[in-house]
Amino acid sequence: MQPHLDLFPFPSYFTALHEFLAAFYHSVRKTNGNTHKSKPQECLTFLRNEAGYTVEQVDIAASFLPNLLPIVDDEGLKLLLYHLDPLFACLETRLHACTQLFDMLAQVLGPKNTVKTFLKCLLSLFDSHVLEMY
Repeated sequence: MQPHLDLFPFPSYFTALHEFLAAFYHSVRKTNGNTHKSKPQECLTFLRNEAGYTVEQVDIAASFLPNLLPIVDDEGLKLLLYHLDPLFACLETRLHACTQLFDMLAQVLGPKNTVKTFLKCLLSLFDSHVLEMY
């Protein structure tokens, strides 16, 4: 397969995106007790629908995004948002995600796309029933 890898042009940011996603999902595996002895970069499993999200994942995203956002293109941003959107929807993480990640993502998305992406989440934070949880 190695000789044929040049046939598939991966964007230059793909390595950084993979490292972020590996760390992001590896933290879920550690907190669930399913730790593996391999490094996060070696085992990338997508647990998007299988596991709850944690505040640690928000912190991981907040540490990776300042270096990752300037190098991704629109396609890479869509990939990132696919994995970050649940942080803004999950009751346990959405307040932390809004305070830690919103500004960084809003600068990259621009005003119109920010409204489309985050308005529902931001309005739900001010819902009186949800505020009782915090």
